[in-house]
Amino acid sequence: MSPRLQYAETLWADEEATRPEVLSQEQSDQQERRLTKAVEYVQKYGFITNSI
Repeated sequence: MSPRLQYAETLWADEEATRPEVLSQEQSDQQERRLTKAVEYVQKYGFITNSI
């Protein structure tokens, strides 16, 4: 039995990765948009996972 292939994918680009720092209003707004996008994805597909 061969191992299953796995892949990783995110809902946002690498340059949008979060960093531990004090957030500006723009960054707070961006985080809220990302959270909204993730919730909409879960509502559409039923889950978010790192593997198939």
